[in-house]
Amino acid sequence: MRANMFIALSVCSDIVFYITYVDTDLQVVGLDASVGVECFTNDLHGVNREILVVPRRIIKVSERSLEKCFALEKSILVGCLPTDTGSARRLAKIHRLSVVVVTPTSIKVVNESQVNFMHQSGGRNKYIEVHVHPFVDIFTTSNLSISAEKSLYMLGNIIERALKLDVGIVLSTASNERRKLLSLTHLDIILFYIGFTKRERRLIMEVYPTELLLTWLNYR
Repeated sequence: MRANMFIALSVCSDIVFYITYVDTDLQVVGLDASVGVECFTNDLHGVNREILVVPRRIIKVSERSLEKCFALEKSILVGCLPTDTGSARRLAKIHRLSVVVVTPTSIKVVNESQVNFMHQSGGRNKYIEVHVHPFVDIFTTSNLSISAEKSLYMLGNIIERALKLDVGIVLSTASNERRKLLSLTHLDIILFYIGFTKRERRLIMEVYPTELLLTWLNYR
């Protein structure tokens, strides 16, 4: 199953463009829950294939505001973006479905130790979601507190650790600009150049996203 759990686009015409011309065999797509109903009923209705739309919301949290991740309706799959070590650790131990988002800013707290905590918590309801576009974007952005090379090195270590411990990890494009859209093929190529095998890439691109989707549907 080809699934892009979050594309971060909010303009309906851009979403249709992505599904029609960028990822032409996409079966599951995660869209921000704020995207209007008319987009689903009118624009996406014209796409010539069946697509499962997953309502998403990505929420920044600290240790004090962690409950914001779980305050929304269960019909929305929330991604929690921790801003401190305390919130990351609590997300690893909480006894409910949690999706921890990794970006160049959160990678400092969602590290290999975080993966260990998620593994030790037991159960199959903790997932790591990597937003790839922000990592690609740092190659063209200056004045960053972390270099592109170091960021990708850390990301590779996190993915490798998750695979070793069988902690669910998925990649989402999280492309928020039409002119910078990434397809699932792009993600697969990025994983290939980081050094992951075909089997490992299939786990990340197909197996774990399907598992996350089924877990979320069972929690609703």
